[in-house]
Amino acid sequence: MAAYTRTTGIEIGLIMNVDLAVLLSLAAALSWGVAQVVSKLGLARMELSLYAAVRASFAFLFAIPYGFITGAFRFEDPGIIGVAALAGLIDPFLGTLLYMYALKHGEAHGAAALANTAPFWGVVTAVVFLGEPARYVTFLAALLVVIGAYFLIAPPVRR
Repeated sequence: MAAYTRTTGIEIGLIMNVDLAVLLSLAAALSWGVAQVVSKLGLARMELSLYAAVRASFAFLFAIPYGFITGAFRFEDPGIIGVAALAGLIDPFLGTLLYMYALKHGEAHGAAALANTAPFWGVVTAVVFLGEPARYVTFLAALLVVIGAYFLIAPPVRR
């Protein structure tokens, strides 16, 4: 006889939020994957700095109206602007510049595979700089991402 368990509205909401988060994460990953191929095509026909400027400007055209529509342009602590600026320097500028350079001068699948080792670096820096707990399973999962990236770019074995 099957056991009957009663699910509360809160539990259903949590399950839906987790499912929605997974769905949104997969949609973001798909978007980034497609963008990598589109970027490779664009970089073949345009200089890197111009491509990066057009790419960032176009994203900016959507980010500003979105911020106003959602009422997200409020700062409780003005110091957080410096944190956002630092993150912008590291990721959208430096990270994107390095990644676009790799795309322009290498194979898209190789650049994408190596760039997608970001979860490993995210785990390491979260433990080191944020003091988050270092769980073995988290490090193992992040390490598997790096190993998977290696297998995606490793030259085929000749027999």
